[in-house]
Amino acid sequence: MIAYRLLRAGKHKVHVRKGREWLPVETGVPDDEGKEIIIQSGSIPDYFDDYFFDALELFETVELFGSLPFSGGWAEQPYPIFRVLQILKKEAARWEQKELEASWHEKKH
Repeated sequence: MIAYRLLRAGKHKVHVRKGREWLPVETGVPDDEGKEIIIQSGSIPDYFDDYFFDALELFETVELFGSLPFSGGWAEQPYPIFRVLQILKKEAARWEQKELEASWHEKKH
């Protein structure tokens, strides 16, 4: 979730000057107690590994073509694939809702 939100917010492109890696970055992701998770700016690249980009490519392909990667329905998909698609689909919906609300708020004022 953190990587997806950082990506959508464009924070994955942030260049951190040497000595400023400790600066806090809001992720928009709540922890188990409902508090927002804050990470250090120097750790942002750690969230973007091959697994994340493979998961994102899988999600985007499923969204683009409207079909699952394996034959059958959701119950026939391997659990790791089901879970990745479930998480990214929820995150995409949250992000779209956030953008829609921001757009509506701008038009209202």
